[in-house]
Amino acid sequence: MSRIRRVFMVLTLGSFLTAGCGSDTARPPDGGPTCEDEWDCQEGYRCQDGRCEERPKCTDFDGDGYCDRREGYDDCNDNRADIHPGAPEKCDGIDNDCDDLVDEDCPCNPGDKQACGTDVGDCVKGEQHCEDGRWGECQGGRQPAESEDCSDDLDNDCNGAVNDGCPCGQGDSRACGSALGECTPGAQDCDEDGLWSNCQGGTPPLDEICDDGLDNDCDGAVDDGCPCTGTDRPCGLNVGICYAGTQECVDGTWRECVGARMPEDEICDGLDNDCDQQTDEGCECLDGLFEACGTDVGECSMGSKFCIRGRWGPCEGEVPSIAELCDGRDNDCDGEYDEDFLDLLQPCAAGVGICVRPGAIVCSPDDMSTYCNAVAGSGTVEFCNGLDDDCDGRTDEDFAGLGDSCSIGLGECYSTGITTCDLGGGYQCNAPVINPQPELCDGLDNNCDGQDDETFPLGMQCSDGVGECYTQGVYVCSADGTEALCTADPPSGSPEQCDGDDDDCNGHIDDGWSLACSSACGDGFRFCINGQQGPCTAPQPQPEICDGFDNNCNNSTDEGFALGNNCQAGTGLCLSLGYTVCNADGSGTMCNAVAGTPQDEGYSDGWTTEDGVDNDCDGVTDEDW
Repeated sequence: MSRIRRVFMVLTLGSFLTAGCGSDTARPPDGGPTCEDEWDCQEGYRCQDGRCEERPKCTDFDGDGYCDRREGYDDCNDNRADIHPGAPEKCDGIDNDCDDLVDEDCPCNPGDKQACGTDVGDCVKGEQHCEDGRWGECQGGRQPAESEDCSDDLDNDCNGAVNDGCPCGQGDSRACGSALGECTPGAQDCDEDGLWSNCQGGTPPLDEICDDGLDNDCDGAVDDGCPCTGTDRPCGLNVGICYAGTQECVDGTWRECVGARMPEDEICDGLDNDCDQQTDEGCECLDGLFEACGTDVGECSMGSKFCIRGRWGPCEGEVPSIAELCDGRDNDCDGEYDEDFLDLLQPCAAGVGICVRPGAIVCSPDDMSTYCNAVAGSGTVEFCNGLDDDCDGRTDEDFAGLGDSCSIGLGECYSTGITTCDLGGGYQCNAPVINPQPELCDGLDNNCDGQDDETFPLGMQCSDGVGECYTQGVYVCSADGTEALCTADPPSGSPEQCDGDDDDCNGHIDDGWSLACSSACGDGFRFCINGQQGPCTAPQPQPEICDGFDNNCNNSTDEGFALGNNCQAGTGLCLSLGYTVCNADGSGTMCNAVAGTPQDEGYSDGWTTEDGVDNDCDGVTDEDW
């Protein structure tokens, strides 16, 4: 029965039982006692020793419910779904149930023999002989190691993966899966924890599809297990070291491929062992080659290394480097000598105080380190001189109080120091002498007399401004410290008002204040008098007089006076015509005509005559004749 049909039947039966019993699943739960194979267990579980056990989270390349040995699990061939723990042994020369035994309990004929074991990885197939009708133990060959050796880049446990379970470098990748038949390899990547990931990508084995001429299950045989008509046919590959075999049609079914050479693990021999049309992929070298190794630098000499299983072996016959010694030789063969002894030949000294003697750093007698070759001198009695005369690491320690803090001076002349030895053996304060300076107004004692700013009237009251700007303050130091300034800050004056105050702060009260005013007669101003507004200076109406002005401010001039009327003055020859005008005091009008000058009667043009004219302007004509 094909796997697809079995899945369909199990799912159908599960649906029926679920509908009939009302349970969550028709399959036994984890640990259920009734399973015979994986199809009896629910999805995500497998049948393990008659119990449904949860499947691990791992690669199951062939989908048989068992995980690849290369990831530390138990499927010995994750490319074939018919090979896994618990699978029936088919007596086909293959370990179908992954118990490391081939065709156990299968009948055989005395004298028969067959290959057994595996040639995957570092393993070599052995041979089984038929004993009492049963295949005996696998003999010879090289069997899988118990664990992987992480140092040799070989598949020691023969599970198809090199150094599986060993730490890997982040970013590394390697092929996984199979290249046989329709399968294509996938890839494993090294994750951030230094472990190989599950196999990703590639084409896994599928159930064999009959009559398509392809090896769908990737076992090297085309349409094996499919119906046939009794004609033999070739099988396998003719690529690389692989060559085709023959499939026999037995009882109407194609049997396994016989006589073919199947792909093997790639070895480094110049051949395409895994029949993937690539040669020696992953090899560092070809087996049997050798080359020089090591170095001739320094104390070293070269040896040789040989290629074994595609990897260079250790360097043999060389004189290797050793840890650098202090001996004037290049022991670690890096082209330098004594380079690890960074202080070699550097100056050094021994002793303290006046006993110090110079030397140099040299190699120790055992060549393992360095030491200073200086020898300290001898000391004397301690003197008060700033030296360590007795070479005990202390200076002038016999002189109590030496080095204590001290001070001199007052104010800005104050300075500190420490007590030191003097020439006579006594103590002195080494504080620097600071000379007094002229006193400034800065809060400091510049002249060093114990008083601050004593020549300045600091804190005394002061004032500034006049009138409404008058402000009081106190004396403080100027920014440059040369004088004391009053803090009074008078405000700016305001325009002068008529209020008896000096509003504009110029020292004068109500000065310059005026207010425009007017009357019927015209404009004028009011001026401030003793803080009060004075009378308006505009002209006031007056009784009208005859003066050519509108004295009563009624927009008429000299009304009530008969001005401009014709009038005359004098008689006779003195008669003069005019018109009325204002008199001098404006009280009335007068004629502006002026009488002529009288002449002698009858006298005209130098002649005395009777002329009929009142020449003397007396109102009588020619009265003298």
